[in-house]
Amino acid sequence: MRAYQVTTADSINTLQQVVIDIPTPAADEILVKMKACPLNYRDILITMGGYVRNDIRPIIPLF
Repeated sequence: MRAYQVTTADSINTLQQVVIDIPTPAADEILVKMKACPLNYRDILITMGGYVRNDIRPIIPLF
């Protein structure tokens, strides 16, 4: 599947499209197909390094 990853905390322009394996849900989980979704304020802060609580890279917004 296609995803957008944040690899550096420089700006929103550093989002990179990558291809990753489709996750396999556990017995108590479901897999939902999303066609589109907007970035929220927290996701934009992550791309600019302003949200240090989730400072693990690479990170996929909304994931």
